[in-house]
Amino acid sequence: MQATHPNPSPTKAENPHVLNLSPPLDLDPRWFKLGGVAYTMAKYNMSMCAVGMAEEFRGQVAFNCLWPRTAIATAAVKMLAGEVRPEPRA
Repeated sequence: MQATHPNPSPTKAENPHVLNLSPPLDLDPRWFKLGGVAYTMAKYNMSMCAVGMAEEFRGQVAFNCLWPRTAIATAAVKMLAGEVRPEPRA
């Protein structure tokens, strides 16, 4: 959403870029087992959105994806590792 309705618009920047934290598209079934189907689908969707927006905004805004080689201690990683339980929604 931020990429399509940004404030301020990246199209007004001198060298506009959007960086997305999402994995390379790899349909190896082991990724679905490791992260769970829903989580893996969500991350793959982020990658596909970046590819789609790169085409939609070609020549106006650059879109890139970054996926670190090592795990970063985030709330999502801790939840997937079973260290914390997700907060119930109100």
